[in-house]
Amino acid sequence: MTVAEVEDILGAYVSPDGDFLMSLSQVLPRLQEMGLWKDLTYPITYSGALGYVSLPGDTDSVLACSLDEYPAAVRSLWHDVIFSGRHPIISSNTGIVDDGFYPITLDMKDVQGVELVADIAPLTTLTVLDSGRTTPPTSFDGTITVEMNVNGTGATQTVSAAFVSTNLNIVASEGFTKVTKISYTGVLEPLDIVDPNFPTMVMATIPVGTGTLRFRRFRVAYGTTYVHLLLKRVFPKFIDSSTEIFISNIGAIKHGLLAVISEDNSDLERAGRHWGQAAYLLDQELKSIMGAAKPSIRVDLSGGGSAAPIQNFY
Repeated sequence: MTVAEVEDILGAYVSPDGDFLMSLSQVLPRLQEMGLWKDLTYPITYSGALGYVSLPGDTDSVLACSLDEYPAAVRSLWHDVIFSGRHPIISSNTGIVDDGFYPITLDMKDVQGVELVADIAPLTTLTVLDSGRTTPPTSFDGTITVEMNVNGTGATQTVSAAFVSTNLNIVASEGFTKVTKISYTGVLEPLDIVDPNFPTMVMATIPVGTGTLRFRRFRVAYGTTYVHLLLKRVFPKFIDSSTEIFISNIGAIKHGLLAVISEDNSDLERAGRHWGQAAYLLDQELKSIMGAAKPSIRVDLSGGGSAAPIQNFY
């Protein structure tokens, strides 16, 4: 379902001087944070050969994972500090470990296929391509600003994208081996940033809108063939009439819009009832689509059967 389809049905449920897109941008993120509703989760599979995986930009969190078909634990960012210390290689028994946020999904050493950071051939140019293609955009009215190191020093340099002939390039005055920050404004179509020597190895994908790239990364054991993840979607920062939304329960969205109107009028009690009803409708929808897969708790008061008896139940 798209924003335009929701607006056709619920466009009247905003304040007289309100804007539907702005109201919807307040409602949907709160509904998504209330639970794991229908269509908010999806699976994805990566290769673990590099020792890490970077999550897509539309991802909020990892809900579960398996490594080479075996279930594995998902460890927090605190794991290395509290339990094991920071080591270049982690054990396959550890599972996956949250490694924080990075400005790119693929490190330069892995783009170039070298083992060590010291072996990276310094670059002076990055190329911007239309996402999913090896061709540059024909026009670009926004801005892309990249901050990178100056090779061999502790200094940094900041460069903006500009057309060089027919290519949209990011050209630095000094060689660099590490990208530290990527900011963008006014991007109308997804764009890929690549090393021009390896145009099929995408270092980062810039989404539509304005912001700063931050990709969540998880470390895995080297030698892992497959990393299967169950992910939760994040609400996009930028929406327009064509944006696809994954909470399609019209009743829940209506109550969310009414809750926003109540909050704007300082009626928090009424707003709370609307949010509660929205959560109830989403929960009922989730139960409906789960069918026989709904978890159930079975209690045998007599203590018989294969289940362990419950002692002192009364």
